[in-house]
Amino acid sequence: NCKKYKELTKTVEKLEKDLSKVFTKGKHESAKVLDDRAKRRGETKQCKVDYFIATEDREIGGRLVTAQILVKSNGYARPSWQKSGAQKGRQVLEYMQRQARLDFVELVIRQLDGDKDFESNYPCRYLTAEDGEGQGGYLEQKSLGQYKNQIRALEYSFNQTLKRYQLPPIYVEDWTTKMKGAEDLRKLKFIQSSILTAEVKQLLKDNENGLGDAIRCGDECRASGANCDSKWHGNCCARNQALEMVGTEQTPRFTQGNRMGEPCSARFECTDACACDPATCCNRIVQAGLKCDNNRIKGRKHPLLIFFHPVKGWTIRTLAEMGVWDMIGEYCGVESILKYISYYLQVQTEPSRTAKAKAYDVDLQYPVKRANGSMGNLYVAADAKGNETRFLSHGCDPNARMEPYIIERHGLFANTMVFFPIRSLIRGEECVFDYMPDLTPEDEACHYKMYFNECGCKSPKCRFTKEKIEAAERALEMEELNEEEDGDGSVARKKTKSSPAVKRRIIKLKKKEL
Repeated sequence: NCKKYKELTKTVEKLEKDLSKVFTKGKHESAKVLDDRAKRRGETKQCKVDYFIATEDREIGGRLVTAQILVKSNGYARPSWQKSGAQKGRQVLEYMQRQARLDFVELVIRQLDGDKDFESNYPCRYLTAEDGEGQGGYLEQKSLGQYKNQIRALEYSFNQTLKRYQLPPIYVEDWTTKMKGAEDLRKLKFIQSSILTAEVKQLLKDNENGLGDAIRCGDECRASGANCDSKWHGNCCARNQALEMVGTEQTPRFTQGNRMGEPCSARFECTDACACDPATCCNRIVQAGLKCDNNRIKGRKHPLLIFFHPVKGWTIRTLAEMGVWDMIGEYCGVESILKYISYYLQVQTEPSRTAKAKAYDVDLQYPVKRANGSMGNLYVAADAKGNETRFLSHGCDPNARMEPYIIERHGLFANTMVFFPIRSLIRGEECVFDYMPDLTPEDEACHYKMYFNECGCKSPKCRFTKEKIEAAERALEMEELNEEEDGDGSVARKKTKSSPAVKRRIIKLKKKEL
């Protein structure tokens, strides 16, 4: 619905302009100032409003005109419904901006799934006012309103971390009635930079491979005042033996990135040893916390939505239009080393960790040599500590890609995985990437059950539909039935491990044959 999409875009842009006026020229007023002003004017005394949680129903793109609004006030752990006309100030404007951005999400889902499915799957886009307890009408612990308050409180704590890195905010929304998502978020330690274990730090020092000396700008760079703000020149980075220019964009790629002499596509970002200005360097995409001259933020530049899907669980959606080099996020967690990699998302880690925890492991494609001479890959585990990228869901027709980058942090050169769009993304679109590229349920290396029993991407290219999974299991059953020793004594093929359910069906088939 292009017409509605354009109308919503104008609404959001106007609200963002209004909010920028509030935060400039000292006009950002505290709640206390607003309360004092209300007292002087003889208005009803107000509590300090922390944030607005929900409203009653409204149309997409419509004004915020509802009878009541769910409010979380300072000093009160439980929210309450209040008349919407009683609220004034910055919080109202921020909530209007929030709803305008979420309207894009609703519009996209309605267009793809239809109005009927939207109403069925997401009945809590808005809430119906509930009667609470006491004079303040405070909601009970198990109410939908209190659950939404818990989600918003977790969102607030996430954004406090993002502020330290000068990154745009994220929203967290659950429009279902399951009320199960808050517990998963509560268990997560939200971080924006991967944590290196002592063993990994030592391995990075031992496997530096001369990078500390090789990645430095030469005299030509300093003489020309290189700022990396134009096309790369031959006298920059490429003259270093460890780097070469790759592709039409001529980006510096590390040719010895796997520490074993094989080609590597990891992109190398400029460091403090380079002569370029960090504020204007276009080769510092991932490094957060730096502001350019045009005031655009390095790292992720657009707000995102952590959104609860009734089948997939937590997912990621855009709240702004994104291009192919607009960073979705860096995959963060705890970096460790493992002995064996079966696939870049399916890693063999310590046996004590559960399959659910291992589902958040990502191989950094970074082999290193231990002190005993054995090789191992670094991986990042984001099950207990991570950021918003851990919620990216699987899609058989992905619109996001994962790229390896090499960044200098605390004097160490470390690999990291970064997500970018494959194509331009519209507001409200879900970000998905392929967990198992080119693999199907028939492949022995495809451990799709680590992530789901049945894919929920709904793409025409879906490789893990219920029908395809059942067909693969039937083929596996027949293969195992036929894997018997030949009459001439030749050795039969090695059997593949089956799930208990498959084994039970094989036993039933054998009994029928007997």
